[in-house]
Amino acid sequence: MSAVEFAARGWKVFPLAPRTKVPHPRLSRNGYKCATSNVEQVRKWCDEDVNVGIACAPSGLIVIDVDERNSPDPRLVADFPATFTVGTADGHHLYYQIGDGTYRGKVGDGIDIKFNGYVVAPGSTHPDGPVYRITDDRDPVPFPEHLRHLIERQS
Repeated sequence: MSAVEFAARGWKVFPLAPRTKVPHPRLSRNGYKCATSNVEQVRKWCDEDVNVGIACAPSGLIVIDVDERNSPDPRLVADFPATFTVGTADGHHLYYQIGDGTYRGKVGDGIDIKFNGYVVAPGSTHPDGPVYRITDDRDPVPFPEHLRHLIERQS
């Protein structure tokens, strides 16, 4: 899947500097705030050597970022249902559909929440060399109600 295909899904994408996780200094001066699902704009960006970011909240997504180096609780990870999944340099991103809300930044050790910000899209190259890759290409499923207590902030 490419940035153009993500944009065609309605996901808001934007260019990152090559082999980095940071917004491209020339092409996305406002970072993830310039993210778009305009396919023609995304094609222009992809003519350049770029990594790609997906703005989570504007895309209606919440991403659970599991980093193995930080020893996540395997029982907690197993509670998250199968969904669109991307392999990262040392873990994976689980993509879920979600509406507006206020969410924590962390579920637990090694399990972060990406919502007010962005994730690096599959097909991009991690600064250490591995390529982000889709490991489960099903459409993102809605975030399960029975797990909302793990992600919602208390007001």
